[in-house]
Amino acid sequence: MHNKAQQFAADGRRTPFTWLLRRHSKAAAVLRRYAIKEDKLRDH
Repeated sequence: MHNKAQQFAADGRRTPFTWLLRRHSKAAAVLRRYAIKEDKLRDH
């Protein structure tokens, strides 16, 4: 059981969770910038 827990922890580190998080925040920043650009275009 202990070995299984260790293996699970190792798998957790291997999954690119932080990478996905970083990628998502980057995508969110790009979308926000695009939305701001759209608002500026709509104002004029």
